[in-house]
Amino acid sequence: MTEQTLKILIVDDNLELRHLLKTTFNVITNCEILMARTGSEALNIIRQERPHIVFLDIMMPGDIDGFGVCEFVKSSSAFKDCFVVILTAKTLQSDKEYGLSIGADKYITKPFSPMYLVEMVKEWRLEYLVKKETILVVEDDEDLLRLIAKTLRQEHYNVIATEKGTEAIEIIKSQKVDLVITDIMMPEKDGIEVIDEIFELNSAMPIIAITGNLFFISAASDQNFSHLLGVKHVLKKPFTLTELHTAVVNVLKPQTTKKAIANNEGI
Repeated sequence: MTEQTLKILIVDDNLELRHLLKTTFNVITNCEILMARTGSEALNIIRQERPHIVFLDIMMPGDIDGFGVCEFVKSSSAFKDCFVVILTAKTLQSDKEYGLSIGADKYITKPFSPMYLVEMVKEWRLEYLVKKETILVVEDDEDLLRLIAKTLRQEHYNVIATEKGTEAIEIIKSQKVDLVITDIMMPEKDGIEVIDEIFELNSAMPIIAITGNLFFISAASDQNFSHLLGVKHVLKKPFTLTELHTAVVNVLKPQTTKKAIANNEGI
């Protein structure tokens, strides 16, 4: 199988630094280097090229700074899985905390070791290539959505997160998903509607439902609710991260086993 080309975007208004980083990353095999001078240029490249990793300065000319670029990337379901590394001369703890709060994966202050960045990229690529299944999480509570997504990504699952049921259906239509985790009580399109529409598209899709509704919790206690909906498991709010992990592993276990058998048979 041909290894996927790794796309790295370097965003900095300092020409010398951009070329230093480009030369540094050229030691990485099968890697395409993209460069931008401003936040606006970066957003155009991100939309068109969909880089895997973005190295991002904060202070740049133009209408949008590095924080704005980071926030755009991480607030969009289409790009939020992009690995964003802020490289900046802003050393205040408050700046670092803000950068991480809007989704930056790393916050590194200048000066830095170029080879440290190379090792970071190699480590990320290794995790990316051995990543487990893709999980779509649908939850209108932004804090809970962020917590679930962060937890699953730490276990190296590929996570797509959205607050809207309508967007979840479009994602199911456009890309491969191995598991859906959806809240039941949501505005616009609730979880039951989402589940019904998913099964119309793929009747075999494994689904974990999560709910804090007292009626559903009562029904779920004897598994009637999960059988009624056709889902694999029901997580009752509040649930622990251990309960989330156990549910995901148990639901995906049959699929993982099938994939392992297929790989061993050379399929």
